[in-house]
Amino acid sequence: MIKRGLQNIFSVPIYTTFLDIKLADEIERLVISRLNNLEQVLSQKTDFFLKEKIISPEELSSFFHYVDPIISKYSNESNINRSNTINYWIQDYSKNESHSSHTHGGNRISGVYYIRANSSAGNLKFTNPNPLFNTTDLKEPNVKNEINVEIPPQKGLLVLFPGWLLHETLASLKEDCIRTCLAFNVQ
Repeated sequence: MIKRGLQNIFSVPIYTTFLDIKLADEIERLVISRLNNLEQVLSQKTDFFLKEKIISPEELSSFFHYVDPIISKYSNESNINRSNTINYWIQDYSKNESHSSHTHGGNRISGVYYIRANSSAGNLKFTNPNPLFNTTDLKEPNVKNEINVEIPPQKGLLVLFPGWLLHETLASLKEDCIRTCLAFNVQ
């Protein structure tokens, strides 16, 4: 029901939080030792296309146990239905590596968890889903009316968003960049 006065409609729910540092350290130790098992695909290293993930679901059980209530909270607050099926993959980026603008298709909820990252890592960039938004002349842009919103990766950061939202991983331009993440979809 539309009421009188200004209302923000068609909002996009993005949720960010940090994992417990002990769990973050545990996951980092587990993943870092196996990064050489990732396959180079276009402009990133990933196990997305590999039959066997470099880290098994059993090895990540503490991670999924920790994030499950966070996903449920996001689902409840955003009104996006969730399932209990989660597909995940590991991505690692070096200098000049990126992931072009894309969505996660029919997946309801998508997420990125930063296993490790430093200040040289390229940001996660979300694009406003309104295709004509950039024709609006705004007095003061803010996070609710920007064309793009960028989130700097940080170790332990979890980002949840609708799977249909256009996003990309910007290239890291420095040699010393560190950016490894666990990406997932809740189907």
